[in-house]
Amino acid sequence: IRASHRKPGFPGSHGGSSSASIGAIWLTVDNQLGKIDIQEMMVHELAHHLLFIDELNHPQFNYKSIAIQENFALSAILKRQRPLDKVIHSIVVGTEILLARKSYLPSTNRTIIHPNNSELSKNTIEAIHSVFDLKNIHQLVTPHLLGIVELCENVCKRQLQ
Repeated sequence: IRASHRKPGFPGSHGGSSSASIGAIWLTVDNQLGKIDIQEMMVHELAHHLLFIDELNHPQFNYKSIAIQENFALSAILKRQRPLDKVIHSIVVGTEILLARKSYLPSTNRTIIHPNNSELSKNTIEAIHSVFDLKNIHQLVTPHLLGIVELCENVCKRQLQ
């Protein structure tokens, strides 16, 4: 975790992980971020790492095909078209943030890192639909991973009820 001094108009990234270094994460923080933001950043990165570990045990993606732009989908977090592995990670991250808020994170609507529950649920469901709308989705990901995405969809739909 390091302090960050962002340039105006350049949001940058607040954290990151790599499947090449499971267990290591980096976070950049500034004075705008509160304790809840840092807690959510840790949950966010943990979700990535749990998917990395899952992939060591269960194949997830056809990596050659997901790199093709026509197989991109909508990211739940960044709200733009991205490669399918990044999108499915965003779906799991969005879902895990919602579950953490419901289960053990302090209840607050004052977060900078992630949107409020309603918006995060809506964005995550939109991302899920963009994944399921891919006509060749069954050639791009494994049934195991589609099952994870379906679980995420159920969580997000319950959140909106």
